[in-house]
Amino acid sequence: MSIPRFIPHGGRSTGLGAKFSSASLVIFFFCVFMLLSSALGSTSIDPDKTNANRVASSAAECSASSPQALPDVAPTRFRFMPLRFVLAQQAVAGYERGGVPLVGFDGTKFTPAGEGDDLGVYYFIPKVVTDFHLSVAKSIDLFIVSLIVFPLLVGLPGLYLLVSRQSYSPWGIVALCGLAAITARYGDVYVVQAGVIVALVPWILYLAGGHPRYSFLAIFAFTCGIVCSLANILRFQASTPFLVFAVIILLFQVKSKLSRRIFLLVALFIGALVPQFYFHSLLNNRDRFLLAIDRCYVPAVPYHPTWHNVYTGLGFLNNPYGLVNKDESAIERVRAIAPQALYPSFAYEQAVKKEVFRTLKAHPGFVLYSFMVKRSSGQSNVHFGVRC
Repeated sequence: MSIPRFIPHGGRSTGLGAKFSSASLVIFFFCVFMLLSSALGSTSIDPDKTNANRVASSAAECSASSPQALPDVAPTRFRFMPLRFVLAQQAVAGYERGGVPLVGFDGTKFTPAGEGDDLGVYYFIPKVVTDFHLSVAKSIDLFIVSLIVFPLLVGLPGLYLLVSRQSYSPWGIVALCGLAAITARYGDVYVVQAGVIVALVPWILYLAGGHPRYSFLAIFAFTCGIVCSLANILRFQASTPFLVFAVIILLFQVKSKLSRRIFLLVALFIGALVPQFYFHSLLNNRDRFLLAIDRCYVPAVPYHPTWHNVYTGLGFLNNPYGLVNKDESAIERVRAIAPQALYPSFAYEQAVKKEVFRTLKAHPGFVLYSFMVKRSSGQSNVHFGVRC
């Protein structure tokens, strides 16, 4: 792998530097403006769906397991899944009433916040609501903006140092800002995946090829571990591709003794453990709180149900079988065949598992074709890229 090396400012051509500095500033501010205007200039609210938005404003009084209570669209400027919006409202209601993170309130009782979903959103959004005194919708918008703009501001200096001597450096800035702008159009927690790449890839390439102080590289590896672990808490496996990339770079690109390179990997691993230990303690506190209220409470599984993801993934392609790539589709289907199986209980997983195999038996050609299309588009897991 050929990595551009950093050349001290004293060794650069002043003419090129002056042209690049002015051009990069113009490109940077233009792309940031386009990023924010493309995201904030259009809203996901349909004026013809005011009834659905009224439901969304009072969704904290409804159970998350009731599909009829879900709004058609979330009343946010960025795209945000309606089910996740309702769960976020419940997480805010639970935090305001109980004061315990990751505890939700569905209008009648305390519940695990974001049950069956990635937990990061349901920890941070209530914090934003209480600290900044914003509505749930505005807190979600602020949170998503932060996940887009902050990685961009972190990654741009690293990209500048990485390719500052190359004639294509302004185009690198355009590409990075363009990636952020495309991410803004998708919204939701999916911005985390691009944010990790935008913020960390330029820096790890620059530091691995620029011979920085070893202590600084160790601190960077530790910080990368923390950031990647938080990203995975916000979105399942959001930073796993970067972690694999970082291991390869730190192990084979860094010019140092093998023992020192291994220590960099240890620092990366230790950094990744810090958020995990913290959230594990939060989950223990949540479970103790809920168990004190309801002695029949069974701790919820803090991640996406596997067979639920597989079933929704079958709707990756348009089809005449009623398969849709949405959480609500799986929930409604299980409600029709097993009304007593509530999402995301073990009974729910068993019901949706049977439905997956029923679909596979009834339409094996479609399932195989869908899987091959996803493989060809770079999605190696059966349920990779599922919008849930």
